[in-house]
Amino acid sequence: MKILEHLEHVIGLLDRNAPNSDIKLALLAMHEQLAGYDQTLSDQIALTKNNADSLAEIQKENAKLKQQLLQQSSRPKEIARGEEGGWTA
Repeated sequence: MKILEHLEHVIGLLDRNAPNSDIKLALLAMHEQLAGYDQTLSDQIALTKNNADSLAEIQKENAKLKQQLLQQSSRPKEIARGEEGGWTA
């Protein structure tokens, strides 16, 4: 049931002068659903924070790799090819 439906049900019970036990049960069901919504929202917030943290780490690593690529491409060609004390083909 949606929260609005729960409220309409409780109002209907009150209008019909239903026993207090029926009203309490309806309110308890509504409370349990709200608690479920609250837990779901908390879980989503935690997941979003974890995703944001992971994204920040990935972006930092990406920036580091870009910097390494720029450094490698800006080196003199003979060093990049290994002609100064490195490997040769």
